[in-house]
Amino acid sequence: MKKYKIILICLVLVLLSTCLYAYAGIVGPVAAHPKYSVTVYAGPSTSYSSLYSVNTYNTVYVLEKEGSYYYIEYGNKRGYVPSGSLEPASSSGFSDVPYVSYNYKSAKIIEGVSAYYGGSSNYDEIGSVDTNEKVSLLKNDNDYAYIEYTVSSTRKKKRGYVPCDNVIKTNIIVNNQNNEAYHCTIKTNGNYLDSRYINAAEKLTKMVFNDKYLNNANYNYDYYLFGEYDSTYGYHEGIDVNDRKYGTEIYSLVTGDVVNNPGGSYGMIFIYDDSDNVTYIYEHCINIKVKKDDKVYAGKTIIAEEGDKGAPGNCHVHVQVVPGKRTYWENWMTGLDKHLKSLDPTYYIEKNYNNYSFK
Repeated sequence: MKKYKIILICLVLVLLSTCLYAYAGIVGPVAAHPKYSVTVYAGPSTSYSSLYSVNTYNTVYVLEKEGSYYYIEYGNKRGYVPSGSLEPASSSGFSDVPYVSYNYKSAKIIEGVSAYYGGSSNYDEIGSVDTNEKVSLLKNDNDYAYIEYTVSSTRKKKRGYVPCDNVIKTNIIVNNQNNEAYHCTIKTNGNYLDSRYINAAEKLTKMVFNDKYLNNANYNYDYYLFGEYDSTYGYHEGIDVNDRKYGTEIYSLVTGDVVNNPGGSYGMIFIYDDSDNVTYIYEHCINIKVKKDDKVYAGKTIIAEEGDKGAPGNCHVHVQVVPGKRTYWENWMTGLDKHLKSLDPTYYIEKNYNNYSFK
């Protein structure tokens, strides 16, 4: 009798856990078999790298569906197969397989790292990504980030998991109090570059060079964004833009006054905008064309040329926004203590872009 009670209790517990599982909306992997030998891809289309094959005698586990592809797990590997290439191992079919659609977030790899098929190093390696490589972040999975990147040798895309600590993170919290200095904190745990900083960099590039048609198709520019971390220089207090051409004319972003003696070892120009009570700092300029107390006009005044003053071999323009009227460089303007003191430039870039006089 005691034995039957134990069996009954076990059955009740199994039934209860199953009900709770279903109630919580949690669905386990669905077992399936390939209908034929099928190629597994690194993403949900044949434009991604091919990884390996599974055959009719293999059992795979369907994790989710994206578009017309199933995301499967097979041993220590994962990948994507056409949904029509599988048949379920049970009569319940694939009705419990969740459908996903990812919102891509731009990110950068801090240090070269191996990428894995799944969200831990227990999975096989799928490849590697290099230091400073730009990637797309699809999601965070505990301590791992699921990313998409391009394989340089084949120019085909792959998806894989990398430790979150290797993905640059700048999810910045800003407390704006009447145009006083912002206090910005860099979150940890694998947060990604916010797309608004990339959008701001694109608009800033167009304004700095006064060309609203600038884009990646006809200029090979890239960005070092606000809040990005560098082990030598700390958190980046501005945005770096370039078209990698020495001598490209640089235009004033705002209508205001030059308040420093331009130049110095870093090719700096300070322009004060009294409408917002902020100062715009330009760095690494050459052939400076303005002097202290000059009046400059947004999109009309050429203030200098693009160069590498203070950054030999790295031709670019650094733009930083600081509170108040600043006439000289101050130590607090750097991010070496891991807290940003400059203003978040996205608001000012958006405002200036809407009022900018393009050629």
